[in-house]
Amino acid sequence: MNPFKWFSNQYKLDKISPTVCGAKWFEGTIWLDKGVTASCHHTPFDKIKLDPNKPSSLFNSPIKTLDRIEMLLGKRPEGCNYCWTIEDKGGLSDRTIKTNAVPKEHIVSWIKTRSVVSTPYMLEIAFDRTCNLACAYCGPAFSTKWVNDIKINGDYQGLVTDSRYSADTIVDTDEYVDAFFAWWPELESTLKILRITGGEPLMSTSFWKFLDYLNERDSKLFLIINSNLINHKGETDKLIEKTKQFKTRIHTSMESSYGQAEYIRDGFDQIVWTDNVNKIMTQSDSIVNVTTAITNLTVWSYIDYLRSMLLLKKEYGAKRIEITCNFVNYPVFMRIDLIPIEARQELAEEVAVWYKKNLGYLDKNEREQVLRYIKIVGTSPVAMNDPHFTLEDALEDLKKFVKQYDQRKGKDFATCLDYRFVEWYNGI
Repeated sequence: MNPFKWFSNQYKLDKISPTVCGAKWFEGTIWLDKGVTASCHHTPFDKIKLDPNKPSSLFNSPIKTLDRIEMLLGKRPEGCNYCWTIEDKGGLSDRTIKTNAVPKEHIVSWIKTRSVVSTPYMLEIAFDRTCNLACAYCGPAFSTKWVNDIKINGDYQGLVTDSRYSADTIVDTDEYVDAFFAWWPELESTLKILRITGGEPLMSTSFWKFLDYLNERDSKLFLIINSNLINHKGETDKLIEKTKQFKTRIHTSMESSYGQAEYIRDGFDQIVWTDNVNKIMTQSDSIVNVTTAITNLTVWSYIDYLRSMLLLKKEYGAKRIEITCNFVNYPVFMRIDLIPIEARQELAEEVAVWYKKNLGYLDKNEREQVLRYIKIVGTSPVAMNDPHFTLEDALEDLKKFVKQYDQRKGKDFATCLDYRFVEWYNGI
């Protein structure tokens, strides 16, 4: 089956290359506080080589340009292995999903030139990493709460498959934030969607400055704001007021069940989160997209996440609450591929039963999300698809991480996480 069937019929991208990815040309994330970018959340960071006279260099990094050249030649850039692995297993990759999402006019215009320099139609930016959560799969590069943890407790010890939980060497700078504001007058004429992430944007002074700037310009931008919604000092009310003129989506996260969210998203508070979701639902027209990160700690209660989201859909309407899931690829010791296939097949089957019963509440994208979950969880072999580490390395690191995580934060995985995870973990 050709994963580009839709494009093959309309834009004939298959004649250009079987490895083209729309995200590599037309979307991306820029972490302005540290001067790095990426085409999506599955690829390594590219260091930005900022040209003071060309602020669009924030988006067209040297590595990204080289990756585009490889794709035009039909090659597979190594940094995109997340999608190549899924496609080789016959699955629906984010490369295909993201390419199909690119508006027709962008594709048609690009085909004429096949340029390796591009302008995004969708851009995600982070002004800084100020954050009040320290999610287990995150780290000091994206969270000031993680920075404080490392300063107080020191590095995590003995981990060989990931170095993120160590002393922070990042020096925050305003250079790239200034470049973004300089780029904006040019960018806003073609940009369709702007997504603002963090850290936690609602804690960022630059975020509120930019929102005021957009309001002054009477911008008609489609705005997506990532927020953990763990704020209780009027930030949500302020957000609702300042985004009234925009078509707005709020993207937030909740790991599987509420109890497991409070474990893995350190600082998460179920009551604060649900209160803020209810406030957005009742006081604005925004859609709330709730994402859960699929790791080997929380995949066991993904069914609880679906049940919780179904209740919200029934209360506020199926179209007001959206569900998505992202599979965590890094740190590698949290990948679901480490779980025995027999256990994952049971998890996939219980979700398949739920899916058939509640299909009517899901839109096309949500159906694809759940079906992809069922396929990946139920069929992926036990593996460590990384040339640098073994399966045993990853399993050992999982044990070391959970032990240190609990000690530092006063948690107990055995009482917080699903009993099936506890049984598997104890048997490693």
